This record gives sequence, structure tokens and C-alpha cells, in this order.
Amino acid sequence: MANEDHINNGSGYGVPIPQPDRRFTLFDKDELYTTPLGPGSQVANPRDLIVDYANQSFWRVITTDYTNYTYELEPFNPVPTFNGDVVIGGCAPSSSDTFRVYVDDTKHPATLRVDGRLTVAGTDLDSVRIFRGKVISAGGEVISGNYANGNITSDRIPLALVDTTGNLSVKSVAPGVCTKTVENGELVTLVFYSDTTEVAAIAYCYIVKTNMVMAMDAPIKQVLDVKLISPFMSKTNERLLELPINIPLDDIPLQAEVVYTDGSKLITIDGTSATLDGLRNSGAHDTFYISSTLGQTLALNLSYRLGRTETYLGSDVVDGVIMKPYSATTLEIDGAYSVKLFVVPRWISPEIGYRLDYYLYDLERGNVFYATPYVTAGDNSEIFDPKLYNYKQRLIVRVNLAEVSQTYAAHIHPQSFNISLQAAGNVTADNFYIGYTPDGEVYGAGARALFEYSNAKYWTLNLASGMTSKAEWLTMMYGLTYPLYDRRSESGILEPTHFQVLIGDSTYTRSVDTWMDTFNVDFQVNESDLVLVRFIQRTPQDELHLAQASLLAHQK
Repeated sequence: MANEDHINNGSGYGVPIPQPDRRFTLFDKDELYTTPLGPGSQVANPRDLIVDYANQSFWRVITTDYTNYTYELEPFNPVPTFNGDVVIGGCAPSSSDTFRVYVDDTKHPATLRVDGRLTVAGTDLDSVRIFRGKVISAGGEVISGNYANGNITSDRIPLALVDTTGNLSVKSVAPGVCTKTVENGELVTLVFYSDTTEVAAIAYCYIVKTNMVMAMDAPIKQVLDVKLISPFMSKTNERLLELPINIPLDDIPLQAEVVYTDGSKLITIDGTSATLDGLRNSGAHDTFYISSTLGQTLALNLSYRLGRTETYLGSDVVDGVIMKPYSATTLEIDGAYSVKLFVVPRWISPEIGYRLDYYLYDLERGNVFYATPYVTAGDNSEIFDPKLYNYKQRLIVRVNLAEVSQTYAAHIHPQSFNISLQAAGNVTADNFYIGYTPDGEVYGAGARALFEYSNAKYWTLNLASGMTSKAEWLTMMYGLTYPLYDRRSESGILEPTHFQVLIGDSTYTRSVDTWMDTFNVDFQVNESDLVLVRFIQRTPQDELHLAQASLLAHQK
């Protein structure tokens, strides 16, 4: 709410006027203070109501942050709320306490079904999101997902018609998946949306873990084999991974295939039901595969834990865990094939959302290649949703290096990463987080490119992002992009001496020592313009391209 755009009312600049002791008040949302450049000045207190004419709804203020002027909100009628009375207990519980959301987390992904008696009416009703607890604002946690063709395609589950005899109004929730860990008896909120994305109805339910209830019919499935699936599998040896030196472990797409008597399924190697041991040579924090001797093999072990309804007749099973031996070997690949794609979220518009661009770096460090036209989605990757906010999208992409540049021979480079869109590009906030490693820190938290009008000839730009030292700034802007380095001859990532700022059609090269200085840009900077920051190391002999960060410009 506090980050939304507002209509200018002629006052010029908004100044917050907090009045914590004011009586209950009803506000138009455009009256609320948002930023110093916004027109609003009012600060809502807990229990105040806010009118949202655009969505034809009311919002009740739960809490107010009087420092940042942000709010925790909950919907207030006229959006219809079902199951509002969620009291459990008593000999005769009320009818509003009879609906449940059933989750079976013994399956992968966990399946989710909403009680079929919970129906909504409306020909324009389209889908539902399920939130943990009662927080359904931007800070809420969505636990639902739509699963299709082996991928989670959205956090909204479609609705299905209940009456097949011609009634096109009454609908229930189609089966979906649960993307978060939930507890039995946990309260969740269902938010129903129309086909124009307006909130149409809200309902409260409780979670029932179906693995705690004996199923009427639990058929036994017989497992025949478990296989490792990866683009790096040898073409001649199905038990051998062929890996180049210096490839990031998290850029190696790995899955397990469970083969049954009546078919098979692919599952993610996530350390729970399926695990691959042996790649992280020297410790749990290894992130790169490296072998000191060409052709040296490394013993691996693929393990799969049988489900409660699965059996296996092989001899390589211990305490319900099937174990399959594999090995990895090092290929002779030069530095040009130790490559990395740097991900660039580019804001297009509120209607379209973000677009992902890609720039290719390699260990030769001589060039930077724009690779977007040649990057395609990898097998079993999620489909990138350009307007899906506050959800970690796990993506796998692939690129044929020969298509990017003639300097490369034909070689398919796969890479995995995760991205979480945090806010629209026209909102001054953390717009996105990019994780180049699943368990590592993400890039984007706190990163800012702030511009300001100076005079008719130029604008100013500052990238300091609130950091207090060059070391902190380099860690945030450079280190968290996980630059390539040669683990055979280098002890860590190289320290940049300069950085280039690319905005519009202009490039500005600056010493790293000027990281906190405001500098002039000789054209008008626009809100949400893309800013690329390329880190380089200059030596007497060469200029080495190390890594790239991306930001969206926001007015100071």
C-alpha cells in the first residue's frame, strides 16, 4: 500500500503527518503518505479504514510502522469472507469450521486439495491463492502452486466448474500443490480472484495433513531402478558424469528418475527423498567441482528413500534407502568454456512486468557477450512469470556457446539460478533478488541506483546504496554475483580496480575508490531505467572483465 503510485493533487511534495492519537478515520488511499515525492501526507493508524476505489474494496489497518510509514493490512467487506468464524472445539462445531485444505507431503511435490464443499459463485472467477495465516498483503506467504507438465507454473490454482449440467457459475478449487512446509491444524486464507485479477472472495480454512490419516486405498508401487539424470551424463557410460574444471556445482542440472513397473517419475535431488553425495569434495561449503588431474574420477553415490507405498526388490537397499554408485570425471576444457551467465531483470511496464536478459562471461575475461537471443529454458525448469512477486522462481537455462560467438566451438552450457521479484520496477524498493547458488546469499538486497535532477544539462547518479566502506560495497555489488575465478591458480575472486556504469547508450568508467561519489550523467535519467555495473581489473597489459550487476534507477 505504502509503495503504490499516487495521483498528484497539486501540493508538490508529500510530508508525513503522523497522529497516533487521532480518532478513527476513513482514508482514500491516495491521501496516504508514500515517499517525499508523493502527494499524500496522511498516516493511517491501526483500526483505520482505507478505500481502494481501483479494486472496489476496503482495507483495515492492522499495524502501522511510524518510521517507514508502511502498513500491515487485511481486507474489510464488501469482499465476501467465508468461514470467518474459525473457532475449533466444542461438541457441535459451527458450520464455518467444517472446511479443510488437505495436504499430502509424502509426495513430491506435496499435493494439495481444498474441501470440495467450499464453493464460490461467479462466471468471472478464475483462480485462488492460499496464504499462510491471515496476512494476505504484500508481506504474506503464499503456500499454493499450480503444477503442470512437471513444473510449478504459478502460485494461483485454477477454479473448476462444480455443475456440469449447464451452470457456469458455481466453482470449486482444482487440485494443486503445496510449495511450503505446513503443520497439521494450521490456519490458511484462500483469496479468490476474477479473470481481471480483482479480489472476489476470501475464506479461512485449516490444514489437514493426509499422511496422518489412513487412506482408504493405498496401492503399493514397485520400484525397479533409480537413475541419475543430467545433460552431463556420458553418452557411452550411463553411470558417469563428465564435468569441466571450474563448473559451479549449482550450474549442474541434476535429477533422479524413479522407474516403476508401470512408468517413471522425475524428482529433484534436494537432500530429502533423493541425495547425491561425493561432489562437494572438501566440505559442505564447496560450490565448485574441481579435479587436479585430467581424467581423474570421483566416486558418487545416488540415494533414494522409498515412500510409504513403495517397495523395492533389489539388494542395494538399506533401511528403506536405495543406493546407486556413480562417478564423475574431469574433461579437458580451456578457460573459454568456464563460463557464466549473469542475469539482468529489465523492467518493461506494469502490464508486462519484467524481462530477463543474459550476459555471458568466461574465464578468459576478454569479452562480454549479450546472450539473450540464444538462451532457452532448460529441461524441467519452471516457466518464468514476469509478474509473480514474493516467490522464489527456480529456473534452468541453456545456451549453445557457438551461437553466442564464433570464438567458441559448439558446447551446451546449462545454468540454474533463482530469482524473486520483490516489487514492480516503478517502485523504489528492493525490486528483485537473484541467487546464483541455492544456499548462498542473494544479490539485490539494498542495492540502489539513485538519480537526481541537477540542471538543464545533466543529472546525477549515486550507487553507494547506503554502504559505509568500499569493502562492504564490493561485497554487496560484486561478491554476491559470484564472479568466476580459476580455482587451480587463483585463491579467490579477483579484486576489481574499476567499474563501468552503462545506462541508456552511455558508458561511464570510474575507479573503484570513487564507489560512494555522486557523478554526472549527461542526459535525463528516467524512473526504472536499467543500470548495468560491470566490474573490471586493469593491469599494465590488459583489461579483465570480471562480473556484472544490474539495478533499476529510482529518483532520489
